[in-house]
Amino acid sequence: KDLENYVREGKAAWGGRGPEVRFFSFAATLAAKAYMSDRECEGWIGLMYQHEAGAEPSIVSVHVRMSDPTAPQQGD
Repeated sequence: KDLENYVREGKAAWGGRGPEVRFFSFAATLAAKAYMSDRECEGWIGLMYQHEAGAEPSIVSVHVRMSDPTAPQQGD
């Protein structure tokens, strides 16, 4: 539902910029290993874009699971 709201808001924001305008948006939320925590080291990466002007947005969502054993390695 949140992504649908972003699309609606985005259409309102870019709608007046002309017929040749395309858009691209990127977002990432990742959690590296914390000190003394057994929490899963994972996150989400999202991409929303138009492949051509006037097209409906395409949305790509990727779930990421980091397999490096330490926070410094996950940060590299």
